[in-house]
Amino acid sequence: MLVNADNNEKKHILIFTGGFFPAKRYGGPVVSVSNLCALLKDEFKFFIVANDHDLGSKDKLSDIAPNWNIHEDYTVMYLSEDDKTAETFTKLINEVNPQSIYLNSLFDYKFTIPILQIAKKKSIKVILAPRGQLCKNALKRKYKKIPYLFIYKHLLRNGNVKYQATSMEEVESIEKYIGVEQSAITLLENIPSLPKNKFERIEKNPGSVRLIFLSRIHPKKNLIGAINLIKDLEGDILFDIYGPIEDERYWALCQREIESCKKNVKVNYMGEVPHDKIHETFSKYHFFLFPTFSENYGHVIVESMLAGTPVILSDQTPWNDIEKNQAGWAVSLSSKEKFNKVFIQVVTFNSFQMKEISEKTKHYVMNKIHITELKKLYSVLFL
Repeated sequence: MLVNADNNEKKHILIFTGGFFPAKRYGGPVVSVSNLCALLKDEFKFFIVANDHDLGSKDKLSDIAPNWNIHEDYTVMYLSEDDKTAETFTKLINEVNPQSIYLNSLFDYKFTIPILQIAKKKSIKVILAPRGQLCKNALKRKYKKIPYLFIYKHLLRNGNVKYQATSMEEVESIEKYIGVEQSAITLLENIPSLPKNKFERIEKNPGSVRLIFLSRIHPKKNLIGAINLIKDLEGDILFDIYGPIEDERYWALCQREIESCKKNVKVNYMGEVPHDKIHETFSKYHFFLFPTFSENYGHVIVESMLAGTPVILSDQTPWNDIEKNQAGWAVSLSSKEKFNKVFIQVVTFNSFQMKEISEKTKHYVMNKIHITELKKLYSVLFL
């Protein structure tokens, strides 16, 4: 039985998401859900339904109970693949009796399709967050995704379904591929993970630089591109790679590129980072190198900037004004020459210049984040 389901006045929100903590390989969407629950826990009671295994693994997560797992900000039910049935979902929806259902993916069909069908029958409001899945560079395998959208448009256009977009590109892609009016879409940015502690940053000497890559090791994140950008640099270059190896074949290609780096360019794979150690990890590096092919938000970018670590990005993220605000650089992937100029500049930085850009980075990102306003807007979205 669900503990304390009806013994408080808070409205219940039921979230369906492919993966959730303690899983490590589902990327930003997990962080989005966790931060959402933390921000609104005083107003809503959150119940989360997620897979009982990590991405790309069949092994059951450790330290999870078979029923509801109660935490400070949320309560979680973990399901096996066999458990993901319309009968199970109906039972959970009846048990939680949610004010709204929040779907944290569009193409996770084992959750999305049956939930939309059940919610339509029960006239429950659904908020669907595509999480960048409809954006240009994320839709490369259209031969699978477009037919899916065509078949299920009658469910996706249901009047009880509202959409959360985190960028204007996503608003436009939802309109284009699903065919709903803009009035059904709420443009609402993700909630960032704020540092709980202040961390001392490392010194910066001219002629050397510490770079970090922190993300899933997957073609979309373009680690090979990052290695190619730094492999021939002059100076004392350290490039540490963090993140789960999601694609072994791609990682083998990355290792081949690492072997071709000049001797002065040291590249290390450092493993995975627990989410509560992310800000501390970023504080140990001068710059975050992330030439990603596509990000609709990029929690990891925000986490880097909140730690005072400026970013060197592709121009395929929503953060293309960082150079204007002296918080880093957003460079076209077709412009290796511009990337080289940026690297020459950052290698020569002294401690004073590093401290200055670090402070401007934190100032920039804090001005971008309006936590109180976000809290109000998310409350409106659910109610």
